[in-house]
Amino acid sequence: MVRMIALIRINSLVDFEYYRTKVSATLKPYRGEIRFRAKKIVTLVDENELEDFSQIALFSFPSQEDMDDWHASDAYSNVKELRASAGSFIILSLNPN
Repeated sequence: MVRMIALIRINSLVDFEYYRTKVSATLKPYRGEIRFRAKKIVTLVDENELEDFSQIALFSFPSQEDMDDWHASDAYSNVKELRASAGSFIILSLNPN
């Protein structure tokens, strides 16, 4: 199982909510799922000066290949423009292997 974390600064709540619904639909063919979302975030240490985020989301996929295929998919590519108007994102892949 691999995980993906999205650190999000929302620019447009309307665009972000729409993006969020679109992303959920793109995950299913790749057996990905959103494990949780956090709206209330407390930064304990910020040595890289990333500053505060509006939301954090944790995703899981059965394998790195599933995650990579999802990220390269046409379905997800079609919502990337919407992502850009919704906010700024840092997306990290976490593979325990």
